[in-house]
Amino acid sequence: MVAAGIHRAMVTVRNSKGLHMRPLELIAKKALSFRSQIFVTRGNTRVDAKSLLHLLTLGAEPGMQLEIDATGEDASEAVEQLVVLIGSEFESIDHT
Repeated sequence: MVAAGIHRAMVTVRNSKGLHMRPLELIAKKALSFRSQIFVTRGNTRVDAKSLLHLLTLGAEPGMQLEIDATGEDASEAVEQLVVLIGSEFESIDHT
C-alpha cells in the first residue's frame, strides 16, 4: 500500500552521455527548489535528489530506468518537473 502523500514516477535516462556531473547539478538544483523530500532510485540504490554527491553514486547511463519519489506539500509538482528534466536530452549543456 502506498502511503498518502507519496508521489512516484518512472523515467528513462535519454541523454546519450548518461547523467554525468553537469546534468546531475541541474537535477540537484531543481530538487532544491522544492520543499518536499525527493529521492531517486536505481535498482536497490535510493539517494537524496537534493545531493549532487548522492546522485553521482547512481551511475545512471543512457537507457536506464530511474524512479523519482517525493513526499511533502509540493511533491506532485517536484516529481513531474524532475521526470521532465531527467527525461530530457540536456542538449544545451552537452554542446557547450
